[in-house]
Amino acid sequence: MPTACSSFTGKVAGYDVSFTAAALSLPATGDRSTTTQFTGVITQLGVTLYADVRAIQHGSTVIVVSHVGLAVDTGLTRDTANTAYKKVAARW
Repeated sequence: MPTACSSFTGKVAGYDVSFTAAALSLPATGDRSTTTQFTGVITQLGVTLYADVRAIQHGSTVIVVSHVGLAVDTGLTRDTANTAYKKVAARW
């Protein structure tokens, strides 16, 4: 994702937002996994928002965990996604 579309713009609630995407390096989990951090800058408000998005594949199931805020804890995103993966792997 980050290499194919590393920056883009859009409108959120009527405000112009400039987004960037960058890969985050976390240990591989499941059959496949990826983590991207999105940064959204709302210049009119002087606000920057962050979103960590972790996707993990287990067989035909894809688990997606996102953590959005004025600041994010990538470790929390990782740990939450790993817990979800363990629950899915135990059931299927």
